[in-house]
Amino acid sequence: MIKGDACMTARAVKLSLAALAACVVGLLLLGSVRAQSIGVVPSIVDIADGVRGEEYTKIVTLLNQSDAELTFEVAREGDVAGWVSLHPLEDPTKSLDRVVVPANGRTPLMVSVAVPPDAPNGVDKGIISFKSVSNSNEPGGAARARVATGISLSLKVSVSGVEKLSGTVQYVSADDVEVGDPLLIKTAFSNTGNIKAQPEIKLQVKDSAGSVVGEASYSDTAVGAGQTNTIASPWETSGKDLGAYTASVAVSLGGNQIYTQEVAFQIVEVGTLRGLGDLQKITLDNSPDPGGVAEIAAHFQNQAHTATSASFVFDVYYGDQLVDSITTPEQVVQPDEVAAIKGSANVAEKGKYTVRGKVTFEGKSTDAKELSFSVPVGGGLPIWAIVVGVVVAVLLLVSGGLAWVLLRRLPHARRTEA
Repeated sequence: MIKGDACMTARAVKLSLAALAACVVGLLLLGSVRAQSIGVVPSIVDIADGVRGEEYTKIVTLLNQSDAELTFEVAREGDVAGWVSLHPLEDPTKSLDRVVVPANGRTPLMVSVAVPPDAPNGVDKGIISFKSVSNSNEPGGAARARVATGISLSLKVSVSGVEKLSGTVQYVSADDVEVGDPLLIKTAFSNTGNIKAQPEIKLQVKDSAGSVVGEASYSDTAVGAGQTNTIASPWETSGKDLGAYTASVAVSLGGNQIYTQEVAFQIVEVGTLRGLGDLQKITLDNSPDPGGVAEIAAHFQNQAHTATSASFVFDVYYGDQLVDSITTPEQVVQPDEVAAIKGSANVAEKGKYTVRGKVTFEGKSTDAKELSFSVPVGGGLPIWAIVVGVVVAVLLLVSGGLAWVLLRRLPHARRTEA
């Protein structure tokens, strides 16, 4: 019976080890799933026929599919480490060493590669690594940082001595204009070569009778390799008669004409085109906790044919109580653009909040709209912590049950032996 008891003990140990192994595997799989919840698209930046002294830009997007905001430190390695810089889309002059990606969100970035004037021909490689760091503003940030280690963006630059000057025009357009305001002929030009391009844009404007009333030429806008820019060519309307006009547009590159088009427009009285806009909706752009800040955005469309300056004016209510009134700084909104005019409001307590607001512009205002949202109790455990707790609890239950069986069997074995 002692031998049988020893076998039972060995079996119990094996079961305990199996349970422990299952727990470890579960934790590893959990870490793997969380590590795979971040990514970068595309995963490689490949520049072919790079020219010495030129700068190339590409857009990449960092993805965060986890339930927590992540902060990444940026590092550059390899042959092209000194050529590369990272910038926010809204400010290409600002270099980034850290990038924040919201929970279940994405952050687009501009990658700039400046090929040195003395770079030799050949293929140069490198990486930009994004390593997650602890976010001191979030509970458990350090633990999350240890699990989600980071991602990398591969870089490949093929440097050659071949210069390619080429480009295409996507479209040419002109909107109606109030007399006295400059007419803007907009030309969308794509640089399909590997060096900077400065297209020459020539305008010839005719009135409804076919008489030429103005001419102009513009060639001072440089478009980087691989980029598409909308070039605005102004033409003065002061002193011109009201009515219908036609602009003949010719685009040349390197002395060769690559595109021609005629566009029609009207010169109208002052005040005809101003003051047209629509507040489409108000949104909450984050998930605030009590004592935090709610990020509110008004989505405003400028329906006029000229740019306008707009502000978001809104009141914040906690239940039925007015707790804040906010006016955002003015923001320039281009014709036909739908802009998110953002403001922030403190949310001191949990509960239901209501935002009522409108957009003011050109001395006018839109109809008011309303948004309601709830602020829950913050500080809850993350999902991964709950899963770990469940796995550990199961392991303890299995081990405890085996120990109980052994304790029940051992006295019986001793009595039998005696």
